[in-house]
Amino acid sequence: MQSDAEVQERLDQDFKKIESAVGLDQLLERINELVSKETSHVQVVSLVGGAGSGKTTLAKKMIERLPESDSISTDDYVIGTRLDRSKLEGKDPILKYDFDLLRRNVDKIREGRPVLVPHYDDASGIAVAAEEYSHRVPKVKTLIVEGDFHPLRDADVVLYLHVSDEVRLQNRIKRDTRIRAATDEDGIKENFLLRQRIQHIPYTLPVARFADLIIEGIPGEEYRYNLYQRK
Repeated sequence: MQSDAEVQERLDQDFKKIESAVGLDQLLERINELVSKETSHVQVVSLVGGAGSGKTTLAKKMIERLPESDSISTDDYVIGTRLDRSKLEGKDPILKYDFDLLRRNVDKIREGRPVLVPHYDDASGIAVAAEEYSHRVPKVKTLIVEGDFHPLRDADVVLYLHVSDEVRLQNRIKRDTRIRAATDEDGIKENFLLRQRIQHIPYTLPVARFADLIIEGIPGEEYRYNLYQRK
């Protein structure tokens, strides 16, 4: 898989390593330093990484550390049902999302307005199509937008979570067999490789070029990271 090599090339050329093998607490402290406290407007943090890289877990840990914060996911803005979206397999993945709605909701949150937003249901695959939205984002100081995409035009902080392709694949297999009761590991791998080609490489990977911080997950070590900042 070529994406690992591409990220490494960017790290070598455009970024400098600032800390090695830090624990989760050190990582959260570094992120906390990046989020400006000297402002009256809501800080929007874009947390981007490939499928199975641990974005949702990290976002939850960030919420525990950042006061008055909440998160939404780009997955929360998938359109229709899983069956509807299956008809778009192999096509531009952006077609599956309502990112205009996401941006409108982020604008409302920036204005300090509590907002009801969709929330992706992993079992049913439904988000925007839900009859009622159960996730209420209150008035916050920090909003984390996590996902495989970076649909925002004006995020205050951009984080890129880099975890090796092989580790992400194994994480995806574990998730699909546990939550979706999938049994065909070859099918999961085939789908992962398809998404690598049409989603990860053209949409996710380029975010590493302009991220404020690249967080490199260390395979085999839970909550251990190398940190890189732009030169």
